[in-house]
Amino acid sequence: VADALDRAVVAARKTQNAEAEGATLNDIGLLALEAGEIEVARRHFHLATYLAQSARSAQGEETSLCNMARLEIMAGDINSGIAHYQTVLRMTTESGHVHLRASVMQRLADIFRGRRDYDKAISNYHSALLMDEEIGHRNGQVAAMVGLSVTYLMRDSRDDCLVAEDYGRRAVESIPPVADPDLERRARLACAEALLRVAKPDEAVPQTARAVAVARESRAAEGEAAALDLHARALLASGRRPDAAEAWEQCAAIHRDRSDAQRLALVEDRLAHLAAMPDDVPAAREGAQPHLRRGAKNPAESGAESH
Repeated sequence: VADALDRAVVAARKTQNAEAEGATLNDIGLLALEAGEIEVARRHFHLATYLAQSARSAQGEETSLCNMARLEIMAGDINSGIAHYQTVLRMTTESGHVHLRASVMQRLADIFRGRRDYDKAISNYHSALLMDEEIGHRNGQVAAMVGLSVTYLMRDSRDDCLVAEDYGRRAVESIPPVADPDLERRARLACAEALLRVAKPDEAVPQTARAVAVARESRAAEGEAAALDLHARALLASGRRPDAAEAWEQCAAIHRDRSDAQRLALVEDRLAHLAAMPDDVPAAREGAQPHLRRGAKNPAESGAESH
């Protein structure tokens, strides 16, 4: 692939097509980024930005700056990443690239949520949702509603959990007929987590079961493990202790196959706790779960990538 991209750069230079050359440099930079070659990727993104500016290609420059933002965030410089995204937002106001603007708003919302700045996260998710509704981008709408559901859960009040439930239900109802499997899984897990928080485990179980099936069909082992973990919690809260144990056993098997000792230890602890439970513990107490700690990871976030 890298050789083919290098040849494409040479061909674009021969035809003096700066826009095409910049697009190919962005592709090469992304490959370098995936390989962890931060400085190699940085050089390609910088050159791609310069070529886009030379060709007066707003879309090319916006794409290059988004890639630079991803790079800075991966390198740990979150503030520089935010600055690049904010530059793209200013540019898209003029260029009218609403789809990209909505995508950037979601990425900023993800960052603010990670920083526990929930008000900013919610504001950005709302803006992205409105834009995606305007252009009819169903996947974007679902992703924004998942983000809103997860963020309201992290704010942790009873009223916030009810709002999270509403967004979780809306996300599931908005899943397009041909959905991205990861997005569908995240939507169903967000909905299920909210339903568990408002003591509706019987409604959560079908959502977690479908999330497990979607992850299994798409061969997403990490996503399947996350779905099985929440599925076990929902089953336990519904009074189905043997089924919960089976789900956690399947979850443990995945972590064992992936040599993920830390997650395996957590699931084994849950199984041990379950085995030690007296048989007469009421179902409501069996499935009772504390609110997520502020900043704790929701199962719906596993593998999450907006848009």
